[in-house]
Amino acid sequence: MNIKAQTTLDEKTFQALYKLNMVGTSKPKNRFIFWGVVLAVAVAVVVVEIILSDGATPIMWAVLVILLLFPLLYYRMYKVAPKKRYKKLGAFQDSVNTFHFTDDAVLVTSHNSRGGYLGEATIYYSMLRRVRESDDYFFVYQDRFNVYLVDKSSIPEHLIDDVREQLCISGKSHYKRCKY
Repeated sequence: MNIKAQTTLDEKTFQALYKLNMVGTSKPKNRFIFWGVVLAVAVAVVVVEIILSDGATPIMWAVLVILLLFPLLYYRMYKVAPKKRYKKLGAFQDSVNTFHFTDDAVLVTSHNSRGGYLGEATIYYSMLRRVRESDDYFFVYQDRFNVYLVDKSSIPEHLIDDVREQLCISGKSHYKRCKY
């Protein structure tokens, strides 16, 4: 097998990675609905408690404020944090990872946007910790924190199944398909 792919480390890839880390492989819409209902019920309980009690204690007000600030924090982590993290990359902004899928390993070469060489790695399929797949990317985890994003649009359509099959060599339990 000899398949090449390429990914540019831009804001879109950071957003995809944050999305995966925040919602896992479940559908984001379902998770937002679930936590929205939980939050609404919690706010309703605190408001009813404040109304029915003789006097609202400072702790009740603090809990209410925290519950009302929670969606803003979640939004910040989901939308704002990837943009800030991307801006802090400096010379690594818009760096390009080129992936060469072979029969037993993925060869990764990195270049920055200015054409400078950043490095290369050989990752054997048997060494992969886990693989996640969304509609747009393969998330290839070499260890718990080191992840490579492979843009599926850079792989010819008829070869995506071959790449998926190779990435699953390390075991089906490590591969999960995201529902978004």
